[in-house]
Amino acid sequence: MNGKIDLAFKEAVSEGIFPSADLLVAKGGEVLFSARYGDAREHTCFDISSLTKPVSTATLAMMLVAEELLTRDDTVYQWLAGARRPAHKQITVRMLLDHTSGLPAWQPYYRELPLSLVGTEAGKRLVLDSCYAEELLSPPGEKTRYSDLGYILLGEMIEEAAGAPLDELFSQRIARPLNLRDTFFV
Repeated sequence: MNGKIDLAFKEAVSEGIFPSADLLVAKGGEVLFSARYGDAREHTCFDISSLTKPVSTATLAMMLVAEELLTRDDTVYQWLAGARRPAHKQITVRMLLDHTSGLPAWQPYYRELPLSLVGTEAGKRLVLDSCYAEELLSPPGEKTRYSDLGYILLGEMIEEAAGAPLDELFSQRIARPLNLRDTFFV
């Protein structure tokens, strides 16, 4: 079995599916298989990209729902001062979580964002304002469309409800309790 795994990862790197990987398979504390592929070295930092949605944003949202700080039926309009379009009264936490908000999948906001604003509150505001201005591609709740924009809005709602930035919430509520020493959210 290890040979098949090893071959599959080597082929994936050579075909450009991903540039590198660090794989560890364990059961009951026993390491069954461990290998690095491509340019991966010990302590390589990997961006888990779209996994931040379920691992961080969705998990934090459901924690806040369990704590009754947020409900699945709360709307973007209720929580976000910049969300004042009629559709914002219909888009719920539930729709943002299951990608049925009607929002586009993504937009190239990075092209509009000056480098001097990357990582700043002003840059964040520019992206949020752009999300608020987006036209819906379908009525809320009607169609499933994976949406980065929806999760940007959900992240902002979480910050409002919890009173802290997402990176701090992830660290305090997810990474530390799970002893994920090398996992962080930016």
